[in-house]
Amino acid sequence: MGKRAKPSPFAPLERDVEPPLRKLSFVRARRADPPLVSEEAQRRMIVLDASKDARDDANGSSGGETKARRRKDDPDADDEKRDGASIEDVSNPLYPRASVHFSTRWPSVRRVGAGLANLGNTCFLNAVTQCLTHTPPLASFCLAGEHRKLSRRGGFDAVYEMGEHICRALGGGDGNGKGPRAIAPVSLVKNLRSVSKTFRKGRQEDAHEFARCVLDAMHKRQCDAAAPPKVKEGSLRSETSFVWRTFGGTLRSRITCATCGRASDKFDGFMDLSLDIARAKSVSHALKSYVAVEVLDGANKYKCEMGPGKPHMTRATKQFTIDKAPLILTVQLKRFEYVPFGRGKLNQFVEYPTTLDLSSAMSSRADETADGLASSGKKQKHQLKPNGVVKESSKTTSLKETYSLFGVVVHSGGSMHSGHYYCYVKGPTGYWYEMDDETVTQCGEATALKQRAYLLFYAKNEAGPGARGEAGAAAAAAARAAA
Repeated sequence: MGKRAKPSPFAPLERDVEPPLRKLSFVRARRADPPLVSEEAQRRMIVLDASKDARDDANGSSGGETKARRRKDDPDADDEKRDGASIEDVSNPLYPRASVHFSTRWPSVRRVGAGLANLGNTCFLNAVTQCLTHTPPLASFCLAGEHRKLSRRGGFDAVYEMGEHICRALGGGDGNGKGPRAIAPVSLVKNLRSVSKTFRKGRQEDAHEFARCVLDAMHKRQCDAAAPPKVKEGSLRSETSFVWRTFGGTLRSRITCATCGRASDKFDGFMDLSLDIARAKSVSHALKSYVAVEVLDGANKYKCEMGPGKPHMTRATKQFTIDKAPLILTVQLKRFEYVPFGRGKLNQFVEYPTTLDLSSAMSSRADETADGLASSGKKQKHQLKPNGVVKESSKTTSLKETYSLFGVVVHSGGSMHSGHYYCYVKGPTGYWYEMDDETVTQCGEATALKQRAYLLFYAKNEAGPGARGEAGAAAAAAARAAA
């Protein structure tokens, strides 16, 4: 007969004990969450000048006069972004919009700029700087000596250094366009770390990143050098600098609720457009995909808080459009993408035109499409694709926003941190030139349009004779005589 096991003096472990099963039931709350501001506090609130604003709207008085009175009463009003306000409403802009330097025509006939010496993996800097040098508004601004008026002592001045470089490259603004055949951008290379702390001298950098950083450094310098009051970053007044007026635009992101029909808009400034080219054969195709309507459904449903009822998850549409087009449009074709061992490159050819029409990407065109469908009483039909993208087509009467190509930056190589950058620019006389560091060679327009472009520079077309892209015979003859 076996011995009986003695009871253990230790309590059983928790894992050896079967836990009791309990059912938890949830019920919907009967009362809504209390508001952030109580009704009693709302009743005690005083709306300043509410009756006066209502009278102004009812009588149809000038909005400019009302805004002027508000700016007079509130000196910081220009630093606040208000709904419906624009940079033209700023009373003390950093640079006046009426300046003659905001023309996309060359101020005088001159030959193409000088080549740039490679100071050790600085081809990315040379290619971008050549395109900026041959940007008509920026060249006119610098040749007139405006960059020296904004200069101040202390620290690296991106506006002054870029202006001095442009004057040297284009011949000093003496009118004949004669200058050295090649110059060394020593100051820009020496102060790379001041443009961006991520840059290292002697290391290959991304041309698009340098373009964004140098324009941003120039814009911030103009804001810092402004007269008091201090300019707040992202304010309306900060968008009146010369750099922003030349290269800056505004994007609109609109989300439309499918339940209540209300739309929520968000506006953001931009200095360049980055287009996905993985499935695009042309810039026009990539731009069409950029502004295509996206359906938010399923796991990506939108939480609508705009209707009179409670916030709810619902189906919605989202669309990016260009609300305000820039004077100079910079387009990046996204050739570099992340792969398991770094960043690979999309090396296919993407067609880009000499004249780019942005009309289909403007907010006004999208609004006309929506208004036309609403007035006709028809619901907008969305043809859903597997990726949730919607195609739209509508005939509208929007004004055309057309641009002419004047700069192409090319990258040859297999990755972002290797290879070589060079560019093609359209000179003041209308001829195209290949600019590869110190070498400057005249070429045809067809050659400039057959490149695997990385960055594209477009200038907004102006009406009338002598507009951008119309180099007359007299200008060409004068350029040949100067050469």
